[in-house]
Amino acid sequence: MKRIKNAVFLFIFFAAGIVSAVPAVLYASEDFSRFNEMYRGEQYEEAYKGYAAGLAKDRNNPGLWYNAGNTLYRLNRPGDAVYAYAKAFSLAPRDGDIRFNLEYAMRQTGQAFIPEGTPRALYLMFYMFSDQELKALAAVFFWIAMLSACAATVFSDRVRRYSVRVSVIAFMVLMFSGGWIWARHYSQFSSSAAVITETGGLKLLSGPGENFRECASAPEGRIVRILSSSDDRYYEIGLAAEGISGWALKSGVKKL
Repeated sequence: MKRIKNAVFLFIFFAAGIVSAVPAVLYASEDFSRFNEMYRGEQYEEAYKGYAAGLAKDRNNPGLWYNAGNTLYRLNRPGDAVYAYAKAFSLAPRDGDIRFNLEYAMRQTGQAFIPEGTPRALYLMFYMFSDQELKALAAVFFWIAMLSACAATVFSDRVRRYSVRVSVIAFMVLMFSGGWIWARHYSQFSSSAAVITETGGLKLLSGPGENFRECASAPEGRIVRILSSSDDRYYEIGLAAEGISGWALKSGVKKL
């Protein structure tokens, strides 16, 4: 029975390890070595075209987003650079190079990567896993909880006791993962966040159309929250630091 108990907990540990593991970002991928050489040779426009072509095929490659961000920053396109770094960060939040460049680019555009008053260690722990990893973790422990609950109904009393314990632990991890995912939905880099990419920034209107008065402005590179996307041409966006909102043209805003 001790072997069964150890095997169960090893399975849980192994499952969690599979979910949390992320392959290292390959900045010098063989397929894009030519574009990396262009970047090193300061041919930034040509290098960016190569990375953009790669992203058109694989938008979940953090290395390509990171490289694209580097070229965009060199091309003096801070809004697009922040967007590219933020995309890379959302896919590989534990990568130190990605995090460093995102933090630097945000600082250059008047923003703080870590909200004021938030302990750095706590914030980095909050972004220890990507959204995809958290969802996968929740799925793994959902099935562990279900299978353990089923095992508790068919095996002997001794196995049933261990199955119930495993099911309870898995359910607790599942609830914790769900709460984490819910909290991330309201975070700075959530799926409802966006970046102002329009050169020079965007004016914010009191309503969705040029007939409405200008009420504020959003500088290039600013990370904002999408409050409404109901209009065909305009987003309603919110600037958390200033506590203001307004409508801006969708063409100058990129959702994360």
